[in-house]
Amino acid sequence: MSPTTDAVVTHEESGRKLPSGRTFIRFWTAQTVSQLGDEVFIVALPLIVYATTRSAGAMSIAFGMTMVPHIALGILGGALADRFDQRRLLATLSAAATAALLVLAAMLHFGAAGPVTLAVSALLLACLLAALLPGYESCIPRIVPAERLVSANSRLEVSRIVCAVVGPGLAGLLVTLGPGVGAIVFDAASFLVAGLLLLSLPPLAPRAAPRRPATTRNLLREIGEGIGLAFRTRSIRLGMLLSTTTNVCVGALHIVAIFQLRDRFDVPAPTVGLIMTGTAIFSLVVAALPRLQRRLGYPGTLAIGLLLSMVACLLMAKPAHISWVIGALALETCGATVFNVGWRAMRQQVAGAEAIGRISGVSRGVAFLGAAVGGWLGGAVAASAGLSLYLYPGAAVIAGLVALALLRLPGYLARDLAT
Repeated sequence: MSPTTDAVVTHEESGRKLPSGRTFIRFWTAQTVSQLGDEVFIVALPLIVYATTRSAGAMSIAFGMTMVPHIALGILGGALADRFDQRRLLATLSAAATAALLVLAAMLHFGAAGPVTLAVSALLLACLLAALLPGYESCIPRIVPAERLVSANSRLEVSRIVCAVVGPGLAGLLVTLGPGVGAIVFDAASFLVAGLLLLSLPPLAPRAAPRRPATTRNLLREIGEGIGLAFRTRSIRLGMLLSTTTNVCVGALHIVAIFQLRDRFDVPAPTVGLIMTGTAIFSLVVAALPRLQRRLGYPGTLAIGLLLSMVACLLMAKPAHISWVIGALALETCGATVFNVGWRAMRQQVAGAEAIGRISGVSRGVAFLGAAVGGWLGGAVAASAGLSLYLYPGAAVIAGLVALALLRLPGYLARDLAT
């Protein structure tokens, strides 16, 4: 059995054939293409802001602006994904993102994109991404059976990491060729290609429960139901606490690391991209080990991810040498990879296909809230009092989260899966 088709299932439900391995391959390709563009944008944006402002504070503000829409719009995107055809929803949002990025590229080309314009553009694009991400995740349990969720998410995470390996170096190169136009156009093209691939997918598994009429009132009701379900389900609630609190503690780590590399160690932008690429390679190993993650179980997997992030905080608190910065980036990237694979698979299994869009939206919303707070807080504290005052307490908090994952999550998860 091939490494792609063993993560999918073909069976009959209500006389209708569900998606095959080819459907998963096209979905996987669409998500990978879109992620490659996103990885270019994620690294290009702070480099563009730095070239414009030379300010760590401005870099943190721009980063925080990309987080804000996920707080409010993630649950809306999840509710839409649970209700409507995910293919057309994702394709429509991808087309809108393409248009927004092309406008930003034009403004950069004509020198009309200052710090405020960049922040607003990042905010607009983040609004579209906030709805896209739960939509992508809601497709997975409609294609993949519960016993294969860890394997499928591991494969998707491997693709994401490959994009993270290629994207930063490509972003650094594209930024050096001009005022960032090439990087923005590349991201726009990735959304366009992904949208076309999504439109080629056959219909996914239908909802088992009948839909209410598509009215604003019913949509708001379903959003409320999704929020309530997320916070009532103990394992989901604890998972959100772990991810959100960790994001507060490490939210500024990557941005501060880029600033340190550029400002303190005078590393050129292309080399920053190569460093980011190199650190991402380490996480390929952990993402490619789904059997080990299944053996550890969800609590063990999440705890290991948190431990790696904790050590990254300790290294980055007082970087005496450039190798400390690189080591912190590598550990945090690995930690995030381990945690995300386990956390996504866990919530997909607990929520099921009927509610995963909304559960994903709520989970991502509160997690991005933590990342936004962490980005702003970390930038402010680093600028005024130094990195150690932000990262040392963060490491201590994450140590407490490790204990919660190991002591509380197993019991919560057993009860939630039994109901």
